[in-house]
This record gives sequence, structure tokens and C-alpha cells, in this order.
Amino acid sequence: MKRDTRTREKLRGLPVFARMSDRVEFDTLDMTDLRLVTRLLEHAGALDQVTEASALEISERSDRRLDQIQRGLRYLVGRQHPATLAVSSALSRVRNEARAAGGRDTRSRELILQSTHWGPFRALAGTAALSMAQLRATDRLLARYGTLEAITEAVILEVAAETPNAPVLLRAAFRKLVGDKHPASSAVTLALARQQNRADANRDRRPREIILASDTWDKLRDLPAAKSLPMDLLRVVDRFFAYCSARNLRHIQACDVANFDKVNEGQGPLQRLRDGLRALYGAHHPIVHTVSEARIAKSRAYYEATAPARTIGQGRRTLLYSIPETEVPALWLETLARLEAGERVRGRKTAASCVQSMRMQARYLLWAARREGLPDGLSLEALRAYDQALDERGTRASSRAIAFGWLRMLAFYVGAADSIVDDARSVSDFYERLSRRDLPLKEDRLADLPDLADVFELAGKLLVEAASETHSTAQATLYTDAGALALLSLIPFRNQDTVLLWGEHLTYRDERYHLDKAITKTGAAFTGKLHRILDPFIDALLLRGRPPALLPQLREAAIQKDAPLFPKSNGAARSVTGLSRRWNKRVGMDLSRFGAAPLIA
Repeated sequence: MKRDTRTREKLRGLPVFARMSDRVEFDTLDMTDLRLVTRLLEHAGALDQVTEASALEISERSDRRLDQIQRGLRYLVGRQHPATLAVSSALSRVRNEARAAGGRDTRSRELILQSTHWGPFRALAGTAALSMAQLRATDRLLARYGTLEAITEAVILEVAAETPNAPVLLRAAFRKLVGDKHPASSAVTLALARQQNRADANRDRRPREIILASDTWDKLRDLPAAKSLPMDLLRVVDRFFAYCSARNLRHIQACDVANFDKVNEGQGPLQRLRDGLRALYGAHHPIVHTVSEARIAKSRAYYEATAPARTIGQGRRTLLYSIPETEVPALWLETLARLEAGERVRGRKTAASCVQSMRMQARYLLWAARREGLPDGLSLEALRAYDQALDERGTRASSRAIAFGWLRMLAFYVGAADSIVDDARSVSDFYERLSRRDLPLKEDRLADLPDLADVFELAGKLLVEAASETHSTAQATLYTDAGALALLSLIPFRNQDTVLLWGEHLTYRDERYHLDKAITKTGAAFTGKLHRILDPFIDALLLRGRPPALLPQLREAAIQKDAPLFPKSNGAARSVTGLSRRWNKRVGMDLSRFGAAPLIA
């Protein structure tokens, strides 16, 4: 394969990266992975046209190249994107072919121990105590050299050059087989010590005085923080200063930080760099936020690369009060599907949200009927069983009226007897009359809410507290809590509607924030200008402690990327119940569940 020497800026202008080049993931992706992804996209023509065959062809069926391409695509577009799945499929095929060709030892313990070189050790108690990894490492060594007496320090170092973790496995195996005093065990110990000495030779052991005497510390060496900074933080900051100075970097970006840290696999060095720079410059300095951005991007990439694939139909919770949808009678499901598609059934049409409610009530009804030993279907006995089940759960009269109302509609559409439709209507009307005596649960809960002025006072205190918080996760939570208290106390949103995205739901025009959201429950449009009292909270969610001069740039970037208004500390969107839990934490109840329309009224 011909070497690709194009820079990141040249790759940024390619048409295949038209929708990805302005994202932080593009700026922080390893250049080797980025170039391989570029080759694949140029070969396929577009991201949506990537196939398993194209991945195999561009990688020349190389396991390593396919792994790098998969890692790059997971970082850029996520692990569930069709292009990523196609590359993953190609990688699995190559690895399976390698296993079939003998590239991996898949023999059982019994089969391995049948080899002749295991004769002196087969009956030892230590052999049974070996793990499979230790057994295979020892087997490879014995198959090559015959006996343990032939094992020397040079042999172990030669093996370590091929398999870095082999000495550790061999040391544990030899201890179980022949003990610490055997020459083979001593050879492994000496080889590991030599490896450690080589690592120590590359370790920075300079004292604080020598580090601070460097030219890069001219303006910082007299600061109290520089004199008291822990040595592990001081050394990583010094390496970063030297890296930037050697490349004459002045406007440092997240991609520069990622290139500095590319030799490290974990997030520890970037965390120490962030903490060291924060101690020197303060939590709100731009360089601290740049390093944090690079660390978050690396964390997200690691999660995308290592998270297990999502399972479908496995690990679901046990249904306590309903049956699976697949067990609902086929006639009912067919009728509901026709209604959901907008067809007329028995001369009537209904909304898709109503169909979903009828489907759920059907599952509840059939569960209650089966519990009483009744056949599946709509009958007076089934309605009584369902009413009894609701009574046992303490369901309020208003909720029962709604439930039997949906069952009445279901009975009508599936063609049940008129008497069943009338019975369901009678029960629904009875509970409707009974519910008029109850205080609505929503109003009962709203009575426990603090005054609107108190809610905004609490939100303001959280903003002040967030400005002085140094821990990034705690700071992100404080900004989210403040924004959620302010925004959701004025806007009647349910849980499903609280996942707001810049550009799609929230925009900035004519120096005002505008909201454009369709309510999930009714589909009604909720649009208009937001009151300026919310501006400080929305601005704080964007800035997160950074200088206010960056606000227009950050706002435009969020709109272009469709970023979430209430992100987690790693930048990802919160779940539909995320803000609900934050309300419970601060106020003691879930306002977003039923909205704040009464407060507005």
C-alpha cells in the first residue's frame, strides 16, 4: 500500500468529509486512522456506500488496518453506523479466517497436555492450577525449546519481543510448576528486571529545580503553584510546554493536545495535564478547556471502541402487569396497525398516539384476564378482572376513566359486541364522575412546589456555585441543574420533550433565543421567543466557565453540530429522564413529568 502523506488540513477539504470536518472528533482522530478511513471513503465514493467488500479490498485483508479503520469510524460516526458495521463484519471475517488457518491456539487443556514435551509436568499439581493463558504461553515455549533447562534470560527477552506479556505469564507458570529457585524462574525474573530497567532509563527523574530552570518556565517559575505542584503534574506540564515550544504553537487547539498525547492509551496523562494547567492558570483559562475538550474526545473514542454491542431483545425487564405485544391476538394487532397507518376502520380514523394507548391497554387487560384464568378477549369478566387489578395497584379514579375509555375504543374498532362497548363506556363514565371529587394529582403536587421566585433564586445560586467549581463533572452538573430549573419552570415540557438540540429545537436570531419544538404527546408546535430572563442560564450552558467573548463562536458551533442544550460532562446528550432526576435532586419532585403550565397560567 502506497504511503499517504496528506496533512489533516488537506483531508479536511475532501468531499467525503463534508459533514464531519468541523467536528472535534475529526481534529483529534489519530492521523494513521484518519488516512486509512480516507482511503476507504475515497474508494467507496461516500460514507453510505461503504461495504464489507470495499473494506476488505482497501485494507488488503489486513487485520491491523481493518482494526484501525473500525476504530476511526467508531470515533467519527459511532459504532452503530452502517459503514462501521460493514468494516466490523470485514474484520470478523479476516479474524475467523486466521483462526481457521491456525493463527490462534484454540485447543483445550486436555489436548495441549497430550503433547510430548508436557510429559515431566503432566501429573504435577501445579499444572492443573495453570490458567489457560499461562498454559498456552508455557506450551509455546516448550514446543520451541524442548525443556525448561534450555530457558535463559536471552530466550525470555526474545520471546518478550514477540509477545510483550509473555514473561509475566511465564513467571506465574514457572512458580506453579517448578518454584522460584529453578533456573528458568530466575531467568524470567532477570528478564523482567531488565525490561523494568529499560523503562526506568526513559523516566524523567529531574528534580523540581532543574525543571523550573527551563526557558519555558520563565513567566511561571516564581508562582506559588509552580513551587508546590506535585511532581507528576509538573513533569507532564513541562513535557507539554516543551512540545508546544518545539513546534512554535501559539493558538493551541484540541488536535494539538491529542497529537501530544497520541502515544498514551489511557486518559491519565491528559487528566494530569489538565489538573496541572488548572493549578497554574486557573480553572477558566482557555488552555484548560482545550485540554479538557481533548480528554473528553479521547474518553468518548475509548467508549465507542470498547463498549459492547447493544443487544436487541435480551436483558429486558420482566413484565409485571402486562403481556408481550407479540401475544396480543393477531386480529387486534392487524386492526391497530391499519389505524396507525391512517386507514379508516369501521368508518373512523384516529391518531397514532391513540393507537399506542389502545395497544398498551390491550396488553394490561389480557394480563389481568389470564391471571383470573379467563380466555383472551373482550368480555364483561375480563373488564371486571382488569378493574380489580387496577384497584389492587391503587390506581386513581381519573386514570381508570382514561383506561376504560381506551378499552371502549379498542372494543369498537376490533368489532366486539355492542354490549361490551357499552359496558366499557359505563365503567369509564362511572370513574369520570367519581374523579370529580378528587383533587387532581398534578395540582396536588404543584401545591408542594416552591414559589417561582424561589426556584429562580436557587437557579441563580447554582450558577454562582458552578463558576467557582473546579471539577469538570461537578461543574457540568451544576450548570445543568441551574438551566433545568430556570427553563422547565417556565416551559410545560414532559420528559420526552426535554432532550433539546441546538439548531433543531433552539436557535439564535435577532439577538434572541428561539424555541421550535413539537410536543410529543399531542404533536402541537411549541414555538416562539424565549424570555430574556433565561438568557444567562442558556449562555452559561454554552460557556461552562469560559470567557464570555467566546459565546458567539460556541453558540454557532453548537448550532452547526446539533449539540444538546443539556449535555453531560463528556458532551453527550442526557437521557429523557436526566433532567427529571435533576429536578428531584434540587426540588424534591419531578416537574418535567407533567410540565409547568399551571405556573405559567
